[in-house]
Amino acid sequence: MKIAFLSVRNVLEEFSSANADALTSLIKDELVQLCGLSLKNLKGLATDGAAVMISKNNGVAAQLKELNPVIINVHCICHKLALACTDTNKEIAYIKRVEDTLPQLWT
Repeated sequence: MKIAFLSVRNVLEEFSSANADALTSLIKDELVQLCGLSLKNLKGLATDGAAVMISKNNGVAAQLKELNPVIINVHCICHKLALACTDTNKEIAYIKRVEDTLPQLWT
């Protein structure tokens, strides 16, 4: 299996912060100017769910949706799972203690 990235750019080399305007500008630049793709062909955007990406008023998804109303924004399922696992660490620690204790009791 081969994994390839469309682009890896440092936002802070071109902008003072990694805000929604900067990220949207980089995405548009990468797709349109460097790859020759039309934003009208962009149909979906999967993000980590950060406010800068999904804010309804001025997030990257909202700005791209202004350019192409058919874009569907989704929260990356892998990232969502990672967040869910992080939130359950306390409960998992309890289960881990039980798993450690049971073999000791058996012995």
